[in-house]
Amino acid sequence: GVPGHVPALLRMFAGIFAAVLVAGAALLRTPPSPQGPDEMGSLAGFASRGTTTGSLHGDEAVEVPTSVVIRSRLGWALSTGFFCTGMGGVFVLGTYKTLGEEQSWQTDSYLALVGSLMSIGNALGRLSLGALCDRYGFLPILHCMAGASALALSTFTLGASSRAAFTAWCVVVSFLYGGNFAVYPTATVAIFGKAHFAANYGFVFLGFGVCGVLISTLNLLLVDGVGYLGMMLIVGAFAAAGTCLSAFTRWATLGSGTPVATDPLLDTH
Repeated sequence: GVPGHVPALLRMFAGIFAAVLVAGAALLRTPPSPQGPDEMGSLAGFASRGTTTGSLHGDEAVEVPTSVVIRSRLGWALSTGFFCTGMGGVFVLGTYKTLGEEQSWQTDSYLALVGSLMSIGNALGRLSLGALCDRYGFLPILHCMAGASALALSTFTLGASSRAAFTAWCVVVSFLYGGNFAVYPTATVAIFGKAHFAANYGFVFLGFGVCGVLISTLNLLLVDGVGYLGMMLIVGAFAAAGTCLSAFTRWATLGSGTPVATDPLLDTH
């Protein structure tokens, strides 16, 4: 039958994943409904400028619907920023073995080990940058993550000089890539509120979905002509653009100059 044609290792992984998913689903609980009066605020300030909400400045709680988010500059800045900062990680995760195989000192077992370490780095990036967002707010973490991604990607091929350097670059890129999935949800909640988070984050996440398709196409079209160095510089340039978009996000959310320390997710002190 069909199971007989599936390698034993994959069947084992399938069983492990199924068990973990079932256990995780069993532990999920619906959070209690918030108590107290409704905190929905006016959308007038947001709709008129498309760049800020009252809740960012502590004067009122605003829950922004997706229909407003998709018409705002800030909504598109977040989605496009996710596109730019996620692209490099997608490219490295998909091609690191091909780049590594070009080095005489690489082996299949070593590249498999690198892949495992990258998975750990990915997970640690989500945990670490998420914790930093809770502590310092998403804005400074977004700036640092985007800038560090641009630097790591544009210098990635320098890591091909040795096993240790190659591993370090792969893990660092994976760490920063994983951070996207902690920083952008935090930004979405902090800027647009909790009530419509699922739909609003779906719009922000759309940028990442597009980058996954686009980078595969670019790789097929360009890698033979520009090589891996050229491709790394391209994705590094996109990450640099993400840094610029993070600066726009800062300007858009804090442009009035009003202190934001009342909202810990936006506290930049």
